Amino acid sequence: MRANAENPENPEYPEDGDEQSPTVLEAADQERAAAEPEVDDLEVLRQQRERGAEPADEGDAVEQVREVALEDEDYRE
Repeated sequence: MRANAENPENPEYPEDGDEQSPTVLEAADQERAAAEPEVDDLEVLRQQRERGAEPADEGDAVEQVREVALEDEDYRE
């Protein structure tokens, strides 16, 4: 019977050889974040249009604006 390597974070539990350590998983997450920068929807639309995508139309949800008239009875402050 082979002795398992000691787990430096918690010596009470031996390291499992077939499992990745959390530090390895964190590195993969960080690499993924670097490869996929966070960009909001409006910025994505702007970038697509710069590359020659379709012009804006009334269906672009991120650019729609709802106007509320102040004299409406339903309007409450």
